[in-house]
Amino acid sequence: MFFGIGYEPKRYYAKVHRWSSVVMDGDLDGAAEYVLDVPVTWNALWVVADLTSGRCASAATPGYAISRPRFERYDIKRDPLGAVNRFVYSRPSADFLYIVPGGGAWKLLARDGDDTDGDATGNGKTTIDLSRLEPLDTGKERPRALTPGGTLFVIDPSRLELLELKVDASLLGRAH
Repeated sequence: MFFGIGYEPKRYYAKVHRWSSVVMDGDLDGAAEYVLDVPVTWNALWVVADLTSGRCASAATPGYAISRPRFERYDIKRDPLGAVNRFVYSRPSADFLYIVPGGGAWKLLARDGDDTDGDATGNGKTTIDLSRLEPLDTGKERPRALTPGGTLFVIDPSRLELLELKVDASLLGRAH
């Protein structure tokens, strides 16, 4: 599975490119290839994952470092039944990717205050509601809650910052 975002500089603006695709290892040699639609020589970052094992790696265009948030700017919330199914990020927009080993991958581009924002409130925070995730691989049911073993990636598209969270008991214990 390949997931990424990049900014191609133009004369007076930057063109945003987003990639998300599940690629199969057709010849079962342990390798899969994703062909980009354009040569990428500008700042971009990608997440690559094996959806069977859940192993993930992140990479940036050569010459560009991956920027990671310096402070934790997120909150994890439970629904009234106790399921951990909301993630609140203190930024005005975010590209989310959630991977569950053997279970699939889901994405969502969310913006504070619009219909992709889980709380639909313009409050400077973008909320991901797991029920709004879009599957990257067909036939996979949306997760109802964050589960141990999963990995949540959050990209701040305005800064190309990447937050990677391994979902475990400690992280879920922070939910309220």
